[in-house]
Amino acid sequence: MALINTTTTGIQGSTFVADGTGDLTIQQNGQTINRITAAPAFRASSTTTQSFSSATWTKCAFGVETFDTNNNYDSSTNYRFTPTVAGYYLFSCQLYFSGVAAQALCAIYKNGNPAQYGMWGYSPGDTTTSVVILIYANGTSDYFECWGYHNGSGSKNLYNDSSAVHSSWQGNWVRP
Repeated sequence: MALINTTTTGIQGSTFVADGTGDLTIQQNGQTINRITAAPAFRASSTTTQSFSSATWTKCAFGVETFDTNNNYDSSTNYRFTPTVAGYYLFSCQLYFSGVAAQALCAIYKNGNPAQYGMWGYSPGDTTTSVVILIYANGTSDYFECWGYHNGSGSKNLYNDSSAVHSSWQGNWVRP
């Protein structure tokens, strides 16, 4: 729990209020001017091979959490981040396809729909693509996922490793 006691030696009209959840609300003359909260953040990757069919959007099955500060990432079945603190979040995703020899793309989805597409990656061999988005989450029902796509021939594998340096995604709370 955050608690700061003030006296009349501080700026007149300033109030710091702890709500019992660990959050700290800063008010001036009765108006909230800032809120410091437990900031959710996560990073996920995979150590298993995931196959992506050609010309088919596929959700990335990142089942290994590097960290998950508020237990908001489901690494077992849905592979989604459901923030419980409302505010703006910064998400990024990087996908490394082995032997695509074509174009590859990734996207961050919000509530099952594309919110931001990344940059097309192209290489005659392995291909990397990434995406970054700053987006609002309501803190109750919004959820986010990382999806991938390639238009090469046949199925291609997402390169995964335990150090998460090739394919991973992450997000963190930025501000209310």
